[in-house]
Amino acid sequence: MSAQTLLQTILDAAPEPIFAKDASGRYVLANLACCRVMGRERDQVIGRRDRELFPADVTALVERVDNEVLQGACSHSYEERIPTPAGERIYSTVKAPVLSQAAGVTVVGLVGVAKDITRRAHALQELEERTRLLALAEDVAHVGHFRIRFRDRQVHWSPVCYGLSGVMPHDFTPTVRNHLQAVHPADRQLLRQARRVAFRHGIEVSQDVRLILPDGLCRTAMVRLLPERDPLSGSYCALFGVVFDTTDIRVARQEAEEKQELLNMAVSSITDGLVLYDEDDRLVLCNDSYCRMYELPADLARPGTSFEELLRYSTSRDTAMTDPSEKVQWFADRITLHQVGGSVEQRFGDRWYLVNESRLPNGFRVGTRVDITNLKEAQLEATAASRAKSEFLSNMSHELRTPLNAVLGFAQLMLSSSRDPLTDRQRRSVHHILQAGEHLLTLITEILDLTRIEAGKLVLVPQGVDLGELTRDCVALTDSLARKHQVQVTFEGAGREEMIWADPTRTRQVVLNLLSNAVKYNRPGGFVRIRVRPQAEPRRLVLEVEDSGRGIPLSRQAVLFEPFARLGLEDSGIEGTGIGLTISARLMREMGGEIAFSSTEGVGSVFRADFPLAPAG
Repeated sequence: MSAQTLLQTILDAAPEPIFAKDASGRYVLANLACCRVMGRERDQVIGRRDRELFPADVTALVERVDNEVLQGACSHSYEERIPTPAGERIYSTVKAPVLSQAAGVTVVGLVGVAKDITRRAHALQELEERTRLLALAEDVAHVGHFRIRFRDRQVHWSPVCYGLSGVMPHDFTPTVRNHLQAVHPADRQLLRQARRVAFRHGIEVSQDVRLILPDGLCRTAMVRLLPERDPLSGSYCALFGVVFDTTDIRVARQEAEEKQELLNMAVSSITDGLVLYDEDDRLVLCNDSYCRMYELPADLARPGTSFEELLRYSTSRDTAMTDPSEKVQWFADRITLHQVGGSVEQRFGDRWYLVNESRLPNGFRVGTRVDITNLKEAQLEATAASRAKSEFLSNMSHELRTPLNAVLGFAQLMLSSSRDPLTDRQRRSVHHILQAGEHLLTLITEILDLTRIEAGKLVLVPQGVDLGELTRDCVALTDSLARKHQVQVTFEGAGREEMIWADPTRTRQVVLNLLSNAVKYNRPGGFVRIRVRPQAEPRRLVLEVEDSGRGIPLSRQAVLFEPFARLGLEDSGIEGTGIGLTISARLMREMGGEIAFSSTEGVGSVFRADFPLAPAG
């Protein structure tokens, strides 16, 4: 085997591309690895230049390096990216000149060896990117790391560590001796003790420290220490640490604690009871007033106690409820109120509380307890006084009706007597007696109605009532009154309406009151329009009475339904007691309806009475 063949065999066995070029840049030698990189056979490479084998952007770098080697007669190494059949690869290439001694020392060509470092280059790039991202994350989170290597006592700090210590990398080099200089003197010993514990037990140890910056500012940090073992020998080789800047957290926590303390003071100063439960119905907080109201011991008035546990305790101590079944029902009702929210009055011992429960958007439940004992006692006293007043008025009304009926009866006999006829003057006087007596009788009757309603003794007999037909009858009854006041009354009933569910006598009383008011408080030549129409939602039948009267001043509309409120018309000469509308409004409420109105002074008024419909069938 010739030397040339032996050399080619050896070169072809090499895994790295090996090549040689003459002084003109033509390939004179290329091993198999080099040909595979180019994706060509050997005879397609030998004798050709790089510009014939590679793209122009690759050729420019290759030819520049070749010229430096050929002209400078010195070796050159560089990295280059070469397109290959397997994709772009990165090579570390070394080129050296080939010297000839024939006619002095001249460069006749060059030889080169290339090593594929693609994987290593990509790994370095990835490592650089991860290092960049780590530094970015540490900077954003204000977290630094450090490492002390025992072999050479070298100390490495990340950029954030310099910032936390208040120094610059170009002004300060951390060493074993000075790397703790920013730590408060009183905390250095604590940090050293933490380091000993970490090495003794081989565990991660955390320690809070204070950092004193060169400008005198003080910051706080948490240092986590973790001993590092050599993977081969298993012995400790370094100390790794992470530093968290906790200054902002500490300040925020301090501010939160101050706000919480202020909130607790504010909650404690509230005279009403206040309680807050979490989404699992466990106590979060309750103020002193709440504890006093229910006589809660300290072991129950603590966060974490369940709502049911507190409810059972308060129910067991409630002396106002003696019947066990009553307590069971009360317990169930309170559970429901707590879940759905609402208000209820509760008696506990000799006190009355208004209990309010509501659910917050985050699932928590808040409750308030307002002591209404004084209000409750005042209500009871007012109720007793109102009952006594009603009974007194009822008795007085009955006592007055008897002699009044006798007066009216004798007056009517005097007018109708043919044996002893009255003179014109006497007849006018007796008419005045009758008119005043009938007015007084009407007033007494209305007072009796009002006292029955207030005492809850009004007896209603609801049944199906044809509101349209009843209204037509009432229009006929007020015809003479309308002619007297020169008012035109029209009824705009539309066909056959549905039946309402009401007491017919009391319904007639309401309709007559609305019609007579619309006529009496009208103006000569005015009108009264009456309409009966259905209402879709909720389903009702509505009676509307519209007039063209003087209207009701806005300042007096709020007291329209108050007893004896005649709105400044007491001396107007218009007949009325001032309680007819009050009775009508209360009668409507008793029958499940309502009276509403709208009025414009100088234009007129519209009164609406809505009645519930009679049940189907």
